[in-house]
Amino acid sequence: MTTPQAPAPPAGPTAKPSAQRARRPRLTLMIVLFLITVALLLGAADWLARTAAQNQLADQIQQHTDGSTPPTVTIGGTLFLPQVLRGRYDQVAITFPEVSDGPLRLRDVYAALSGVHVPFRDILTEAQNPILVDHADEQAFLTYDDLNSYLAAVGQPVTVHGDGAGTVLLTGSVQLGTSTVTGTAQARITAAGDAVAVTPTRLVSDSPLAAVSEVLLGERFTFLIPLDPLPFGEQVTDIQVQEHGFLIRAQGDNLLVTP
Repeated sequence: MTTPQAPAPPAGPTAKPSAQRARRPRLTLMIVLFLITVALLLGAADWLARTAAQNQLADQIQQHTDGSTPPTVTIGGTLFLPQVLRGRYDQVAITFPEVSDGPLRLRDVYAALSGVHVPFRDILTEAQNPILVDHADEQAFLTYDDLNSYLAAVGQPVTVHGDGAGTVLLTGSVQLGTSTVTGTAQARITAAGDAVAVTPTRLVSDSPLAAVSEVLLGERFTFLIPLDPLPFGEQVTDIQVQEHGFLIRAQGDNLLVTP
């Protein structure tokens, strides 16, 4: 008959499994905190770089347009640092309350730029070097009041106004011998390269006009409005006649913005 053996005493206590289990949450927490810190630092660096680039572009474009106030510049894209490192910004939106060149003023100017090239060193040193823009879509509003001020300044005695029904009316006068002939005409507004073309379509008068008067008034009512204030538009693509003026759209490619 065999005597049953007593169970072996338990092994001595060990802290290894419990210590490993305790260290795992701490290690996970440290990794999470590290990643959060890195993300915050990268986010701060991204914001600082984006702000510096936006201010740089605003200052340079203000000098290019001779604006009294700098434009508002917004650089798009979720991550900015990759853009600044390669020196090319994919989407840039620029707004101006108004821009002017000589006597002509345009209001509510908005430009959407794609492919704006500014080297990283220019951002760091705030260098005022030319900026290359691959493509620009732009729009601006030319009020009748601003247009009439421009026409008076350049010696074009014509007044432009709308009739509230989408028709542009021109009023002006010409000297015929010792008499002054005044007339009104309906006009067609079209794009002409980097300008707006105004062409009379029908003369309106309370009394019949002589043939020579019609010819002279027709010449008086035919003119171009050069859109020199537009900072990026090289080609007018669309003009909408509105109650208080013209909404003008333009675009340009391979533009060089110089300070």
